[in-house]
Amino acid sequence: MRKIFLCGKNSYNGCPLRGCLNDIQNMADYLISEYGIAKKEIRMLTDGRATTAAEKEHLAWLADGAQDGDFLLWHNSGHGSTLAIRDTVGNVTTEHDCECPIDFDFTPDHAILDTDVMSIFSKLPSGVNLRIILDSCHSGEMARAINGAGKIFAIRRFGYNQPQPMDLDWRIQTAKDLSIKAIGFSRSIEHLQGVLLAGCESSGTSADAYIDRQYCGAFTYELLKTLRQNKEASLDSVIKSTRVLLSTDGYEQIPQIHGLESNQPFFVN
Repeated sequence: MRKIFLCGKNSYNGCPLRGCLNDIQNMADYLISEYGIAKKEIRMLTDGRATTAAEKEHLAWLADGAQDGDFLLWHNSGHGSTLAIRDTVGNVTTEHDCECPIDFDFTPDHAILDTDVMSIFSKLPSGVNLRIILDSCHSGEMARAINGAGKIFAIRRFGYNQPQPMDLDWRIQTAKDLSIKAIGFSRSIEHLQGVLLAGCESSGTSADAYIDRQYCGAFTYELLKTLRQNKEASLDSVIKSTRVLLSTDGYEQIPQIHGLESNQPFFVN
């Protein structure tokens, strides 16, 4: 079985992006042309339909019924952030990386937390081939970054940098002082034949860019370019090549890879 969930969000209120829908369309085109994935195996969720509830429903669909040897892919393109949580007596006790649904409001109830993803994918059998691609950032701000001038024109994902509300940023600073670290999305694939590909370091930012006459995520663009050159390469090699392309084209972001199966190719079935 092969299941793919592609989620892209441009129309954030007050902090819009431009390249996220193109990211997931480009990924869909690649999967269909290179691996013969059928449209019925792909589900998309975009913009106003990509609410917290809808994203969780689609992630549950992705994991439901998966068996040893199946291939699952979740590609998320949009804003990411970090949330620090207080307990019932007011102490900062946990920190979470999160993906931002279209209804994100800096609360856990309207976010896709790292622990949400871990809960969903922890139920998968160990032989499932899971790929997670996150073209977003988790630097504490709801933004894919503004990148400086390079060979490819790039703007911050997008240009309306929406920082954490001051009181919530104070929580994050408190968590740092207490050496509290986010669980992180990589924990969701620790027990699986899974690999997480992230567009930047946890403290970094991922760029929206204008490349080949379209807006897109710089990471997704360079990742697909690398895969087209050698789709059988190990993901370790793919990420290394993607880093080189991003650096050569003037981007500061450094893509990351996590997972025990990073020596495997992108597509396994």
